[in-house]
Amino acid sequence: MKCLAYSNRYYNKELSEEVAKYNPMLHTAYKQLYLTCFYGVKETVSLQKQLKTRYGMNDDDMISRID
Repeated sequence: MKCLAYSNRYYNKELSEEVAKYNPMLHTAYKQLYLTCFYGVKETVSLQKQLKTRYGMNDDDMISRID
């Protein structure tokens, strides 16, 4: 009996430029939330401000990603 296996893995070169920029932001945000929830790590600067300064984004970019 044969079993088919599919991978959900994707590579950054396959993503569009906007998604490739947005993906590391999500990864960082989830990592920070995980550390806060499960290990009680508290940062002095809010998560939103950290992401904006680290990735050079402004509020217009954030809102346009949601729409």
